[in-house]
Parts: sequence; structure tokens; C-alpha cells
Amino acid sequence: MKKLSLIAILSSFLFSCGGGGGGENITISGKVVASNVKGLKVCIKNSDTCTLTDKNGNFYLESPAPFPALNFYVDNILLADYTLKENGEIITPFKMAEGNETVGDILSKIIHAFGGDVNGTEPVIDLSNISDVSINGQSIDPTNSIEDYLRSGETVKIEFYSDGKTYTVECYPSNSTVELCEDSNCTSVNYRQWLVLIYMDGDNSLGSTRDNSYVFSDLSEMESVSFPPQIKVVALVDYYGDTGGEIYETDGTGKLKKVANTNELNMGDPETLVNFVKEYMDKFPSPKNALIFWDHNKLSNKVFSN
Repeated sequence: MKKLSLIAILSSFLFSCGGGGGGENITISGKVVASNVKGLKVCIKNSDTCTLTDKNGNFYLESPAPFPALNFYVDNILLADYTLKENGEIITPFKMAEGNETVGDILSKIIHAFGGDVNGTEPVIDLSNISDVSINGQSIDPTNSIEDYLRSGETVKIEFYSDGKTYTVECYPSNSTVELCEDSNCTSVNYRQWLVLIYMDGDNSLGSTRDNSYVFSDLSEMESVSFPPQIKVVALVDYYGDTGGEIYETDGTGKLKKVANTNELNMGDPETLVNFVKEYMDKFPSPKNALIFWDHNKLSNKVFSN
């Protein structure tokens, strides 16, 4: 009787705690960036749980696991898959490609081609109006994604319908070339190849007079040129005194322009540097990245200041 009573108690406990049943779903989130990607279909792998990314590339899903495998679709064609590493993660084509720089670059170009952006510079790529997508003549391939085809080195032809017209995206992994074609008229699709981050510490003798200083002079020089669309330049600038800092970015025309003011910066704090690099590498994913520590070759001790 004691054994039966113990079994009954344990059974009651397990039942009340949900033993043997499934747990509650949790809300997971992420952001797809190759520019902000709107209208990309995101699904929990092997499920019907799907959503579309919003204008900022954000998505939210109910998942039974905190870090699920995800599938990304354009219309009904599987673009790529990726396993979430952290909630709220920024997911780029280079992450989807798992370190394969060529595949990541081509996926980025394909996304921009779907959006009609052959220069690869538009801040938002809208996939909401894409339909009738086929890859190499197949409207649905349940086993292979576009990423899989690219990894195999195959030439890939993707047809799609958008805004009353039919287009073809032709992808050549052998030379990382992507073309957007309409009625046999093809245009090469570019995408950012370099992200150049400039860490400009002028909170010293280099910026002692804000409008007549090495900082101002070098910024003016950079503003006077036009960078190609394949290069994105971002500069974090701190001036002398407690006047706060500024952020400069190249725009769609390749011109460097001020986009934001910041609070007073401690450029000697490693966290300031880490936050700057992480924010913009997430915001502007590129296959190649450069970080320039600007001091106009004048800081004798090579130490940045507060």
C-alpha cells in the first residue's frame, strides 16, 4: 500500500507540473539586415509558425525553444536558414552563409536585386510585393535553398514578379556576380564591400578650436569626396571640451554627412570603442571591415583621451 500511495503522489505531482506535456512557447525576436529587409518571411523550421519582417527588419515569433532554427523565404522560395544564437539577434546574409564570404555577398546582392536596388545602397529593401518566384524553373524546391545552390557553385536563375513586371536575377558564384534583368536588359547588382569605421579623438590639442582644427580640417577633406557605393564610411567624432560628439555617415550619393549628435564621449574608455564598432558592424554588415584610429599622427603617447 505504501508503494501504491507513493506512486499516486508522484503521478499527481508530475501531472500538476506538466510532466510528460509540452511547455509554453516563448517570444523570440530578431532583425534581418542587408539594409533593413521588409517583408521577408521568417518561419520556425519544420513548423507552420511564420511571420514577416517589418520595415526595420524586425520579426517576432512564438517558439517552443529559445534558440530555434529559422527558415527565411522570399514568396515560397527558401532563401536560407539560420539558427538563432541570442534573442534579438541581428541576422545578416553573412551570418546565414556561416562564414562563406562569397555566398554572403551574393545573398546580399540577391536581396537588393529583389528590391530593384542595383547600387546596393537603399536603406530599406521591401520584399512585400514579390510574387511568383521560381529558382532554375522550379516554383517550390522543398529540399534546397538559394544558399544551397550558391554553395554548390551552380549558376542560379531566379524569376519573380513585382509591380506588374517580370524580372530575372542571374547569379554566378564563380565570380560573385549578380545581374538584375528585365526583357534581356541586364544590370550588375552592387553591394557594399567595405565598412570603414573612423574613431576620431579630438578632445585634445587636435580639436582645441572646433572650427579651425585638425579634426575639422580632416572631416572637411572627407566631406569633399564621393565614396563609391561599395564603401560605407562611419566616423565617430569627439571635440575638445564638453561639447558632445557627432556621428558622420556616407549617404546614398557617397557623401559624408553628419547624421547625429552624441552626449560627451570618453574616447579613452574601451567600452566606447566596443559599442561603436558593434553597433555599426551590425547596422552595416560587410564582407570586409576596417577600423581607423585617427590622431593625425600627433598624439605622442598614442593614447586616446577623455
